Amino acid sequence: MLRDDRQVALDDVIVALETAADAYADAFELLQPSEPELASRFDMMARRRSAAAARLSEHLQAMGDLPSEPDQDLSTLDTVVRHLRAQFVTAEWDELISEAVAHEEEIAAKAELAVETGPPDAVVAALNDVAEEARQTIAALRRERSEHE
Repeated sequence: MLRDDRQVALDDVIVALETAADAYADAFELLQPSEPELASRFDMMARRRSAAAARLSEHLQAMGDLPSEPDQDLSTLDTVVRHLRAQFVTAEWDELISEAVAHEEEIAAKAELAVETGPPDAVVAALNDVAEEARQTIAALRRERSEHE
């Protein structure tokens, strides 16, 4: 069965959420020893992104499709690169915050694009919630960065 534009767009959001959740869980591990407060924020973000992906996956299933899995090879490579950069970057938290902002921007953009495909009202509401939470997270991360400088 072929996916329609609505299903493809929704799946893109789910994959972006899962990718971000994996990156945030990894950031939590990297920051835990040196920056426990920031690590806790990344842990919370990972949990929220995983929960949002699960909710949207239920909507995708109701639309007759199953969500894709994030590319495991790419995820592994991203993890290795993140760990290597953390070894050489004196302010690893700044690099991780920049990466998180990029993830959140991608999530918001993909959620907004998915809304434009005309999914059912319940999906539109869920996507709008995801986009709004991403924008709020971006603002919080930027505040965190400015306070840390």
